[in-house]
Amino acid sequence: MSENNKKKTQTIKLEKPHILQKAEVHSKTITLSKPGRKKLPVEEKASETVTLKLTIAEKKAFDKECGDIPGGTFLRNYLKRNTELLG
Repeated sequence: MSENNKKKTQTIKLEKPHILQKAEVHSKTITLSKPGRKKLPVEEKASETVTLKLTIAEKKAFDKECGDIPGGTFLRNYLKRNTELLG
């Protein structure tokens, strides 16, 4: 009786082998790409820092004007829109 059990476990019979063949073909044709945005060239990266000192009253007025937007982002966008400094 133990020999019958061995035979059953040693031999696996696939009822639908075409499903596995499709999966193998499909896995070979997929090309993986990196997720996310592509890197910017070094010339286009915003990597330089500018420091600005303000009085307490100026800082309060600046924060009020910025609202929920970070100060650096607000100032950069303001300079781009309203001046020709940042082209």
